[in-house]
Formats: sequence, structure tokens, C-alpha cells
Amino acid sequence: MCDKDMDAFLPQLSTTDTKQKLVIGNELLAYLQNGSSIECSDIGLVVDSLIPWIHSSNFKVSQMGLDLMTELAVRMGTYFKPYIPTVLPAVVDRLGDSKELVRERCQLLLQALMEHGALTPQQLFERLNPAAFCHKNSNVRDEVLRCLSSTLNQHGAGCVSISKLVPSLIKLLSDPNSLVRDTALSTFLNIYRHVGDRLRNDLIKKHNVPPPK
Repeated sequence: MCDKDMDAFLPQLSTTDTKQKLVIGNELLAYLQNGSSIECSDIGLVVDSLIPWIHSSNFKVSQMGLDLMTELAVRMGTYFKPYIPTVLPAVVDRLGDSKELVRERCQLLLQALMEHGALTPQQLFERLNPAAFCHKNSNVRDEVLRCLSSTLNQHGAGCVSISKLVPSLIKLLSDPNSLVRDTALSTFLNIYRHVGDRLRNDLIKKHNVPPPK
């Protein structure tokens, strides 16, 4: 394994054998985490080859694909930007996964994209709103709320234009799913901690939310 480079991994990423995927995935993950060179003939092809992994119905393969993509995002930093339109829809889709571990890996990847400069928090939520907030899968709606809260905690209130998200958040207070309703309420409480009465005034004046509510 020590004499491998990124070009040697590339043809192996297209294997359809699940066991092989996990073996290759572990090797590539160790390679990336060791700080080995990520220079290769086509890094975009590496990213594209990992998208089917993320979409895999086998949660271990999906999880591995997300781990590998996170490492690439960390290593590539701002150079990961061109791949956001390809990667983000796959990550949003997996936010709806029934396995909590897969959803956690999605959150880690989203945070890595922001922390390492592939996109700003504002850019992320412009892409997520409104589609992810009204996604048919309740796990996606719940996880995007959690992502907003952790982003505010990590990057501060000024990192995202909250006022643009408020209409989507208000709708989720009446979501059919009780878990989403609870998460929406706790998200509002977290936003209030960050911005104070400005949020309350916004809700009353701009969105006609009754003061008692």
C-alpha cells in the first residue's frame, strides 16, 4: 500500500464489490489521513467516483464514501469549491438516511466544507433553503435544522442571514413530524440566544406571529 498514489486508487474506486469497496476505502482513508500527496491526473474523477459510494444502499459503504469526501474537503480546502454542485445534493439526500451514523457523517462533511473554505455558511444555507427545509423526508428537515444550530454555535450569528431563513423555520414549527417540530423550536431558542430581541421583533412585525407564541 505504501507505494500507492492517488492515480493507483482511481480505477479501484469503480468496483461494485461491497467487500472490495470497504478494503479500498480503508486504504484510501489511511492514505489521505497520513498527509500523502493528493496530486493526480484528475481529482475531479476521484470526487465523481465517490458519489455512488455516498448513494449506496449499504450504510457502511455510504459512511465510507462520506468519510473519504470529508478528508478530501479538508485536504483540498478552497480548491474543493468546483465540486460543491455535485457533492451537496448527495449529502442532502443522505441526511435522510435511517442510520444515525450516516447522518452524523453528513453533518461532519458539511461542517468541514465550511471550516476549510469550500463554501461559507451563508452560501451553504442559500443552497439548502428552501428545498432542504421542506424536503419530503422528515430526517432531512430535522438534520438541516441541527446543521443550522451547530453552524451558529461554531461560526457566530453573523455568519448566516437568519431573516431569510425565518419563513422556512416558522413552517417547521407546525411540521407533521413531532421530532421536527421540537427541533424547530430548539433552533429558534438557539437563534434567540445569538441575536436576542431582534428575532422576536422580526417574528411579530414581519411574520405576524402572535406575541404570546
